[in-house]
Amino acid sequence: MDTKIENLLERENLHLASLGARSLAYCFDFFLVFFVFLFLFWDFFVAFGELGDSVLAAREFATSFLLEYLACTLIYEVLFTMLYGATLGKIVLKIRIISIDYVDNPSFKGALLRAALKYLGSNFFYVTYIMAFGDKYKRSLHDRISKTLVISC
Repeated sequence: MDTKIENLLERENLHLASLGARSLAYCFDFFLVFFVFLFLFWDFFVAFGELGDSVLAAREFATSFLLEYLACTLIYEVLFTMLYGATLGKIVLKIRIISIDYVDNPSFKGALLRAALKYLGSNFFYVTYIMAFGDKYKRSLHDRISKTLVISC
């Protein structure tokens, strides 16, 4: 697999995106999705504030919005990755995701797999990201499994 990636990068004259640019894009996307989610559900958040300091109410509120937030995050990641090869954060930082097999935007299946694993990794202490620091091609676990690379435009 490493030889295939090496040949691909050389043949297509591609350059890997830096981990710093990828981190900034992640932060940009995180805050974007968070604020859009906050805007969409603002009335519910205001209503929750009126409930008081009940721990039970807070737990019910958090669990009721967990699935909605997950859906917003996955839909955003999958659609932008599949259609543009990049989320808005990656577009701003001029990096994009390509499929190793097609040298193009990932397919729906690849984008969904990558987004789901990325979301899981970010919720478990970013453990799936650690791999990128020791990988020659800066691939995290979600990149390896979905067979993608993040490149500079």
